[in-house]
Amino acid sequence: MANDFELPELPELPSDEELGIADEGADPTDGAGARDGRPVQAWRGMVTLLVLLGGIWLTSSARSLPSPRAANAPDSVFSSARAMTVLNEIARRPHPPGSPEHDRVRDVLVGRLSELGLTPEVHTHLVARTPAQRTEADKPGAGGADAGWTDGAPVTVATVRNVLARVPGSASTGTMVLLAHYDSRTVSRGAGDDGTGVVAILETLRALRDGPAASDGLALRNDLLVLLTDAEELGLFGARAFVEQHLDTADVQLVLNVEMRGGGGPSLMFETGRDNGWAVARLADIDPHPAANSMSLEVYRRMPNDTDFSPFRDAGVQGLNFAAIGRGNVYHQAYDDPAHLDEATVQHHGARLLAAVEAFGNDDLSAVYAPDRAYWVLPLLGMQSLPMTSMPLVGGFVALLLVVTLLAVLARGIRVREVVVGAVTAVAVALASAGLGALLLRSIQGRHPEFGALHGAAVHHQGWYLAALAAGVAALAAGLWSVMRRRHSIAGLALGAALLPALGALVLAFAVPGATMVLAGPAAVLLVATLITGLAGRRAERSVPLWLLHLLAALVALAFLVPILELVGDAMTLAFALGLGGLFGLAALCISPALDGLRAPNSWALPTVLLLFAGALLGNGLRLARPDSAAPAP
Repeated sequence: MANDFELPELPELPSDEELGIADEGADPTDGAGARDGRPVQAWRGMVTLLVLLGGIWLTSSARSLPSPRAANAPDSVFSSARAMTVLNEIARRPHPPGSPEHDRVRDVLVGRLSELGLTPEVHTHLVARTPAQRTEADKPGAGGADAGWTDGAPVTVATVRNVLARVPGSASTGTMVLLAHYDSRTVSRGAGDDGTGVVAILETLRALRDGPAASDGLALRNDLLVLLTDAEELGLFGARAFVEQHLDTADVQLVLNVEMRGGGGPSLMFETGRDNGWAVARLADIDPHPAANSMSLEVYRRMPNDTDFSPFRDAGVQGLNFAAIGRGNVYHQAYDDPAHLDEATVQHHGARLLAAVEAFGNDDLSAVYAPDRAYWVLPLLGMQSLPMTSMPLVGGFVALLLVVTLLAVLARGIRVREVVVGAVTAVAVALASAGLGALLLRSIQGRHPEFGALHGAAVHHQGWYLAALAAGVAALAAGLWSVMRRRHSIAGLALGAALLPALGALVLAFAVPGATMVLAGPAAVLLVATLITGLAGRRAERSVPLWLLHLLAALVALAFLVPILELVGDAMTLAFALGLGGLFGLAALCISPALDGLRAPNSWALPTVLLLFAGALLGNGLRLARPDSAAPAP
């Protein structure tokens, strides 16, 4: 007998999540790649890692370095090869003040200026400085003023011979000074410090003379004064002598100083005069290869270090101070010679100086003061700036964005507990990263005989250790993120992670306004990405569009962070490893949503790869710890 009975169609049952009985805060993925029964793409983790590594490479300050130009480059451009020819001539041997070699170098410079059609003069001054006149910058190891300091000495006396050459302008509105010092330390050949500055000025003058307007001389509207100072290494004696004895009659409106603390790296515009708004805005318009951040200005103003620009700055003269600080292990060493100098740095110095002289040399220099501006550089966008007085508003905007994001994601079902877990995890990442830095420093200290004996670096080849620290911090942050993500959402954890940079930006906005954008930019991008992720809901967190959003946000954050981390690493050296570790940890927090992509194909694979990579970098640094001719023991 046939059975005509049919089962009724059953309605689709709601999911556990829709019924509200899912694990509280649980991620709809298992960490190994399933979402709603569908596999998460296993390739996402490797693509995320490659994009982040590519972002670090792309946003590195090394990208601002132009390629060296050959000796047969067009006459109107700066050629590092031509500049190096002069550098090889003046950096044959150490040439401290008073030595026969010092006299020879001065004669070479006078000859070179004469060949350029100028009429150089040697101004001799007897400079005396009492202990009351000396500053912390005159102590050994501070800035460029090491020799000549004797505790308890009643007076320090030096005879200085500055080399000057003036070029009258066609309708001058003031004098622009090109400044560098030609003396070296007792043991140093001075190729970097400050031969690079001297030859950058000479090659700039040659390019101006031989350019399209050669028939009109240097063809500048304003007066130009070339000032190659003496005895900078003894305490800025040459620059101080000029300021004290000639500044009132020289009508100086603007100073461009070129310095060096090492043997490579980008040429950073790291200091300005007070009320720098006009100079900063003008530099942003004309700089062909910008590298600058007002954080360095804030930090440098709080340090005892000085350069030849300092006497002019203290006298109220406007100016821009350029220096490179990469390869710090050669600074003030016997091997500060042309062979240990990166020619790309010379090209960077010169290309920026030539552009600045061509622009400022024809500007109206009667009004070079305007309210201070905060400034920073972003890839593709160049140098950006805002009024320094607007930084509290920027900090307030980030704080407001934090509150808006918090309220929005809580309204979408994210629990306060998740945000608290994210904040606690963030603090743990920062503290553990600082601990990694301290552990790294302790583990390598005894393996480097030069530790503590170098002026501009902790050890030779310290870049390997800094890279190892960065990779180790990345492995730590990715690992902790994976653990927390097993039970908590991206939006909740990322919002907790955003608390540190957002509050840090608010504090900087009032305490150190020039450094505000270092954290305000990454924090704002992180909060926007978190807001969109929270509004999209938990079920969309692992979607491709949000994954791409997290990668884009990470790249923007890296554009703010990477140059600063490199700058701090070069400036503070590995001796500041504890602080560097903490900063690396803070940077990892700013890209935390992108770390979620590293959880495919599973939660441990890529953190393990990063950890092994950190070990390889550390091992290579230790391999290079043995002294050799390129990195000798002290």
